[in-house]
Amino acid sequence: MRYSNEYIKIEGIEVEQVNVSKAFKLWEKGYILFIHASNLRIDNMWQEPMKIKKTQNGEAWSGFNHFDKVVSEFTYYQCDNERGKYPIFFAEKKV
Repeated sequence: MRYSNEYIKIEGIEVEQVNVSKAFKLWEKGYILFIHASNLRIDNMWQEPMKIKKTQNGEAWSGFNHFDKVVSEFTYYQCDNERGKYPIFFAEKKV
């Protein structure tokens, strides 16, 4: 993973990079996650990591309540040859 063992803060929250399976488990528990294109730096001034979370009533912040739908929509609109072909995920460090 590109950001393993690095100190990262996104929106004032200390985060660590997690893989897709751990991100899915945390999503199901209702944790806040950040999703970002794989080739972009976190401190990029043009595109910031997007915050995603499954809400209590089943709706997600991005309009979908299924993790795979959120990831596929992000991949379709935000990932390409220059920005990276797949998304990476970040979760709070104390998780």
